[in-house]
Amino acid sequence: MMSTTQKEILLADDEVNMLRLYEMSLKKAGYRTVACKDGTAALEQVGRSRPDLAVLDYFMPGKSGLEIIEEFRADPLLADIPVIVVTGQREVALRERLLEAGATEVISKPFSLARLASRVDEILEGAA
Repeated sequence: MMSTTQKEILLADDEVNMLRLYEMSLKKAGYRTVACKDGTAALEQVGRSRPDLAVLDYFMPGKSGLEIIEEFRADPLLADIPVIVVTGQREVALRERLLEAGATEVISKPFSLARLASRVDEILEGAA
């Protein structure tokens, strides 16, 4: 397993319990996390510190996961940040739209936290 002590994961979800679960799982896997309760706060946080990867809920107040991806991809300084979008929606069209916009991965709820941590490891190892 790679050294993840320096890797920072941006988490954005308006459900506080989900944020706590993501934080616990990813911290246990050795990552630093920064949690935001909406899309606007997530974009503000990126202005302060550039994360190595972002885990975003699709539906959030302020900015949706899709809108955040679009802003990341339009900014040369943020364009290469891998993004995992978590959604309760299972429509194939939404999944395709997110991937076309630049999502690295779309994970449908419910899912296991171990799977999330594993995908974060795989994506970051591929990006290293």
